[in-house]
Amino acid sequence: MFLEPFTSLPVAESYTFTMEQFVDPESGISDLSYRLLMQISNNIGKDWRQLFQVLPDNYYNAQDVEYFANAIYMDEKPAMRLLHDLATKGQTVRHLISYLEHLRLENALKLLKAPEQLYLVKEPSDGTFQEGSAITIQCSAVGFPYPRYQWFHIFKTRDDSSVTKKLSDGVDKVLKIAKLKQEDSGGYFCQIYHILPDRSRPQMHTKVAYISVTPSYNSSEAQAPVIKREPKSVTTLKGKPVYLDCRAEGKPEPQYQWYKRGHNNELHKKGKEVKWEQADFDDSGSYICKVWNRNGTTWSKEVTVTVLTGGQPQEDAVIKIERQPVDSICLVGAKHTLECQATSKLTLLYQWYKDEKPLEGKTSSKLPFDAVKAEDQGKYYCKICNKAGGSQISNSVNLEIKPTEPFVGYFANDKVALLIGNKAYRGIDALTAVNHDVDMLQKCLQLNLKFKCLSLMNLNRSDIQKAVSIFCDLITENSYAVFYFSGHGFQHLHRTYMVPVDAHFGYTSEESICVQDVQRQIQEKKPALNAMFLDICRSPNENERGPPNTNMESCGRGNSIIFCASNIGSEAFELRGEGGYRPRGIFSDYLVKRLCQKEPLTRIIDQVRLDVGNDSKACRLQFPALQTDLRFPLSLHDPVTKPASFEVNQLYEKFWKPLMVTGKVALSIADVKMTLDYTWAFSNIMRVDIKTIDRTDVDPQLKVDPNSLSIVDLTDRERQSDKCWKVWHIGNIQRAQLSLVVSVIIDSKRHQTKVLFPEIHISKIWNSARRTPVCVEREFPDATSSDFSSGSSGLCGTLDTLSLNRDDQYGCRSGMAS
Repeated sequence: MFLEPFTSLPVAESYTFTMEQFVDPESGISDLSYRLLMQISNNIGKDWRQLFQVLPDNYYNAQDVEYFANAIYMDEKPAMRLLHDLATKGQTVRHLISYLEHLRLENALKLLKAPEQLYLVKEPSDGTFQEGSAITIQCSAVGFPYPRYQWFHIFKTRDDSSVTKKLSDGVDKVLKIAKLKQEDSGGYFCQIYHILPDRSRPQMHTKVAYISVTPSYNSSEAQAPVIKREPKSVTTLKGKPVYLDCRAEGKPEPQYQWYKRGHNNELHKKGKEVKWEQADFDDSGSYICKVWNRNGTTWSKEVTVTVLTGGQPQEDAVIKIERQPVDSICLVGAKHTLECQATSKLTLLYQWYKDEKPLEGKTSSKLPFDAVKAEDQGKYYCKICNKAGGSQISNSVNLEIKPTEPFVGYFANDKVALLIGNKAYRGIDALTAVNHDVDMLQKCLQLNLKFKCLSLMNLNRSDIQKAVSIFCDLITENSYAVFYFSGHGFQHLHRTYMVPVDAHFGYTSEESICVQDVQRQIQEKKPALNAMFLDICRSPNENERGPPNTNMESCGRGNSIIFCASNIGSEAFELRGEGGYRPRGIFSDYLVKRLCQKEPLTRIIDQVRLDVGNDSKACRLQFPALQTDLRFPLSLHDPVTKPASFEVNQLYEKFWKPLMVTGKVALSIADVKMTLDYTWAFSNIMRVDIKTIDRTDVDPQLKVDPNSLSIVDLTDRERQSDKCWKVWHIGNIQRAQLSLVVSVIIDSKRHQTKVLFPEIHISKIWNSARRTPVCVEREFPDATSSDFSSGSSGLCGTLDTLSLNRDDQYGCRSGMAS
């Protein structure tokens, strides 16, 4: 290039800062001096109203904003009054800095925030453009104070000397040229700088981007090349001649250059056609032709040359690439795989290339990277051959490697979740989708979000109280706690209630569980996040005669979320799942789909509400509601900073982690050989599969001891096509003693085997757990489950097709008679 003096511009000037002259970001706003607050207020100025748009949800309402606006009548500044109010709410300097950064109020930020070194994040790029066109040249940098930009143009004079000119209108990250001229050709680079508090100006420069301007012509004088005859793929025998040709029209006359895919060197033969007098196997491959003149450039379609041996059928050599590799961008340390899939009648041989060099040992259709390194960046392609002489070369793709960005976010001391699904109600309508929803949410939290999960089905009032008590024992200070309930529910006055499975017809709040009381129990453990997801109805309970006997005091501490499937006075629904679909709750279905996204929890909740609102069946009947005082944008993906205490881990591992445990027992009864397999469907439900070996005429039955446990035969639903299999669910495992006796019966002969599960010891802690009253204490008989298998949503209603005219097609999750 002609700009040799500028081929190596300085990229950055290193400089350091002393933090002593800046405010400690962890200190409170209340710790700032009056003088400093006044300076910040003056720099915020008229932008104080915009601050409300970046403050956490529900901090202030419209009346509050007017209260701050009226400060001008008291000879005060609204911004100063707002700062004082934020100080009384316990806001720190770090919070204030984050609000000001959203608004880019640099002068106010300079009073609080330390300078940050400049870093270049985007360079300008080269280009060739036609005279008279409009172009933009861009660069970008980060740092504080915010970067300033100054563009320069380097060009040649008539005496062949280089001149650098400062562009008076080039003072932004984007340089726009509305109408290119010939004299705009040359190099462009940007000087990026910022002004520090000591008035020094550290700076850096981008690389030089070269812009070429081609002359424009009238349509009668010039024409960009247009291909009139495309080349065609050729299959021939070794030693025979091969021709490829391409024809194009344009003014001036186009030029031609042939390229072979995967080779940087252009072919010696330039022109409209390329010819081999005697083809060889090395000539096999993919070819493309570049056609250009001064008005433009175009490319022909890609064609294949296949050279075969004399005795091999031509069709055997044909190779068809079914899946091409694609360009990729990866972070350092990430897993990645480049893949090329092809088909042929004969066995295929693969060879991967990087930057035109073959990779030793990389002879599979997949090129895996267990942990991407910076040196893996480059251009890759794959060459595919077979024994018949067929050959194909894949697209050449770029693998771009970016450095791992430092994590910026929040941390949890631990993450635990309690999931309760009530489906088999004794005195009111049973639900259909609860099992499925709890199972899906459990997998999402445990496998993707790394939560310790307790999943319990069909709990009576006493069981729920014990489960909450044991769950609270797992919660450590500054941990993330998630509580989920799916079943019937209702609203009474300002309280929300969950209905246990042993509730009578006509139940009241006295035999139900108050959500706010459960929230208060969790808050006593001081978690960093107390999130409650309730898939229930919140319609009024007509059976109530008086106010609830619970404390109405708020228990929020800036860490709580209560997200309900329905608003006060409305209902929640589940789809029955006909037509081959599983039953599912509308609310829980969208919640599970969104929770795995790496977004703040409040943003995920907003998306779930939009999803339900856009659902054609539920948009006019179900209205999810949110109650929160969450101060920070916490995410369920936030990492755990340190392991839980030994006692908590021991409790979880010993009593509440059975889901990965499986077992098999060999049985032989009356010469009938069987295998008994057991797994865990939920923390208190065991799945038992019995398979008869070489016998289809045997119908084994199952009984359990103690008989207080429930047992459900799922064979017809789970194994309809296999007569050798039978399936059962054993429920209420938490009420078992230290051993579980499973009796397998064939005809009148009984074979009994004792299967000791260490996880059955949950009954030990279950029976010794305290049961903190959350309402007026009252005992009710246990309910027995009639079904555990079908999926369920945790909503308080069931529907096949929702419509505005409610009928027998769906029910209400409040459990009330309709």
